[in-house]
Amino acid sequence: MTDVQPAPNERTHRWEDPAGMAAAAGMDGMSAMRAVLSGALPAPPIAGLLGFALEAVDEARATGWVIHGGRSTAFARGDLRDEAGRLLAEGSSSCMIFR
Repeated sequence: MTDVQPAPNERTHRWEDPAGMAAAAGMDGMSAMRAVLSGALPAPPIAGLLGFALEAVDEARATGWVIHGGRSTAFARGDLRDEAGRLLAEGSSSCMIFR
């Protein structure tokens, strides 16, 4: 038997300078998202890495809760709903608290 070694995995990732997002500092969230959609602001680098793109910007409501808050850790949960109240996304996170 021959000892075949698998080829190494490699990925090259390119992105625009995030300093271009400094223009978003004075914008509200919807204005910033619309600027990304129009190309006036660069998309976040994670979008290219994960292969997704912004297709539309609509009104939505994000709500978050702290489920448990301790001295050094917390657990948070949130959801995103459209104007009709339909659930679009939800998430949760364990957070470390630094004081």
